[in-house]
Amino acid sequence: MSDAADEVLTTVPNKVAFVSLQLSRVVLLQLCDKVGAPVTATRRLSVLLPSVTVGMVSQVSAQGIEYVLSNKRVIPGRAKWEAYDGAGIVMGRRRQDL
Repeated sequence: MSDAADEVLTTVPNKVAFVSLQLSRVVLLQLCDKVGAPVTATRRLSVLLPSVTVGMVSQVSAQGIEYVLSNKRVIPGRAKWEAYDGAGIVMGRRRQDL
């Protein structure tokens, strides 16, 4: 299991709710994986592993979640997503170890 960490860059109540909603649309607050579960890479992990590469979870440990994608073992590390307002200003971020 991997918990995400949110950073909200506003204190305006309706904008805080907007940031939470936008971030929840792109990534879960909590990621639960089990060994053997199928996965699809939704981002490019290396030059050799483009997005939409299909694989499986091979190991879950304190160091992270290890995947096998195209017969290569990968521990992707931390990913970051951002939520923007209508003017293109970053209103919040969600970081998650994958």
